[in-house]
Amino acid sequence: MNDSRKEEPRPRKQGCLKPTNCLLLAVLGTGAFLICLVLGLLVYASWDSEPDRPRSGSGTVLRVVLDGPLNDAPLQSAGFIDPSFAPPPLARIAHAIRMAAADDGIEALYLRCGNVGAGWGLARELREAVLAFRAAGKPAVAWSEGYDTKSYYVASACDRIALAPAGITLVNGFSIGTTYFKRAFDKLGIDPEFEHVGDFKSAVEVYERAGPSPEASEAMEYLLDGIWQQLLGEMAAQRKLRPDVLQARIDRPVLEPAGALAAGLIDASASRQAVEATLESARDDGWLDHVRAAEHDEEAPEPKLLDVEDYARGWSGSGDEIALLYAEGPIVDSDGGGLFSANQISPGRYVRLLERLREDESVRALVLRVNSPGGSGLASDLIWEELERFQRTGRPVVVSMGDYAASGGYYISCGADWIVAQPTTITGSIGVFGGKFNLDGALDKLGIDSHTYRRGEMSDLLDLDTPFDPARREVFRGYLQSFYDRFVGKVAEGRRMGVENVHAVAQGRVWTGAQALERGLVDEIGGVEQALTKAAALAKLDEYEVRELPRPLGLFETVMQELDRKGRRSSVALPAGLSAGPAAETAARLAVLWPDADLREAVAEVLLLQQILARGRVAAYVPGLTPLR
Repeated sequence: MNDSRKEEPRPRKQGCLKPTNCLLLAVLGTGAFLICLVLGLLVYASWDSEPDRPRSGSGTVLRVVLDGPLNDAPLQSAGFIDPSFAPPPLARIAHAIRMAAADDGIEALYLRCGNVGAGWGLARELREAVLAFRAAGKPAVAWSEGYDTKSYYVASACDRIALAPAGITLVNGFSIGTTYFKRAFDKLGIDPEFEHVGDFKSAVEVYERAGPSPEASEAMEYLLDGIWQQLLGEMAAQRKLRPDVLQARIDRPVLEPAGALAAGLIDASASRQAVEATLESARDDGWLDHVRAAEHDEEAPEPKLLDVEDYARGWSGSGDEIALLYAEGPIVDSDGGGLFSANQISPGRYVRLLERLREDESVRALVLRVNSPGGSGLASDLIWEELERFQRTGRPVVVSMGDYAASGGYYISCGADWIVAQPTTITGSIGVFGGKFNLDGALDKLGIDSHTYRRGEMSDLLDLDTPFDPARREVFRGYLQSFYDRFVGKVAEGRRMGVENVHAVAQGRVWTGAQALERGLVDEIGGVEQALTKAAALAKLDEYEVRELPRPLGLFETVMQELDRKGRRSSVALPAGLSAGPAAETAARLAVLWPDADLREAVAEVLLLQQILARGRVAAYVPGLTPLR
């Protein structure tokens, strides 16, 4: 029986829109939001939000709080809406301290010492600025809740060192540990197949051995002896102690304030408020009495403190410019990315920067600030070539080395007209290595088999499941040898040394800045200030301005740059396996979650190395330098 009744349409639920209408509203809403965001950022950018430089009046004390990372270069993508809010690099902080020495409104310098997150080269640069402040006849005072060796090293430049009454002096030297992966790789069936050129190029040992070779031990002991004797001598001199006496107190550290005071390591055990109330009288013979009195004086005057971040507005001057180009981080083949990515040195970015500087006639000289353990040999060579093009215009290039400028870091430095390094800088390591991780054994353990069809006897040279036989190893080693010879030739040309003389100090061996000076690899001991002074002299400039590059990016610029980078990367499709970059980036982010810090650093370096060595690239790199901080 047919039902002749027509089905009535269902009533639409109140408030429900058709899917097409929902999509349209979503698109319109997103578009309106983006327009408002862009307009807001444009208005913000047009508003001069940078605060005026605070004025220093009579009785002002410059305060430097050292607790956390000290950046050698301006942060490039820290997510600040206004890049002027980003913390200043260490060179600008050190310059501000030197400028304060000549500022009649600044009466004293006050260091609040916590965790000094920098290497020994940067720590010394800061320490030298404190000594320059004192040389102007002004007092400097350090106070801390607890000193370790590095914070104490910086504090030892001050007239007075004070410690909180319940504080600790853990001044016990430094150490560096190296993680070796051989036994783990043996268990996993991974066979590291690397070649290196240079008897002391020990970078590959961490993958092939369970401990250091005699050559690696010799080089590391000599390096650490050089750094430690420098630090020990400087601390002892300022504390008016013999080096052997200070060494004895470091070997058997005195932790409690009373013992540190009796040992001459500190001058007072006092509260922060009492020390701050007596900063301007720190050079008086009765300073300790003033501190004791201030402990019980509830009406003790509070100092007029000016934070160095507010005072450090860079180099002021007039006339032509000297470009200060920061090169910090590993040297990689392609640009990194991300809102919070670490600094890296890539030819794509630095070649563009150098081209702009070369074409800008107002730039009369270039100071390249290098703080890098090296990385890709090819990328290092490309940057070296662009620096040489700048020099061919008749303008000088001066290099300032930070914590380290080793291997690829030295490669990009060696052609400069003048090289300045700290005595504690780690440099040299003129050598290269390359190879691959052979995963054939690991695949066998997993029950994975493969078969390769070849056209070309060595088309599988870099395949991760094919071991190096003698013929393949000979071919690959020949490639590394030719790159090493090129490296040595660059050094010989840039340093005006004979090739044999370069070989004698090369072989992949690392040196301190002081040791490198003795061997002709650098020209002067100092920091950024000395490098700028030398650049001005070579360019015959009496007055100059300093232009810092790369400039920090705001949040809007960072987002747009990241979108552009991803667009360029997605527009090029490479066959699978030709680039280890994205995989290494993902694995590196996962490695951050590893609980043990030292092992986390070691795993991250393995991943970085895999990225550097992708497609058979040569590595001019020194792993394992980060723990020496």
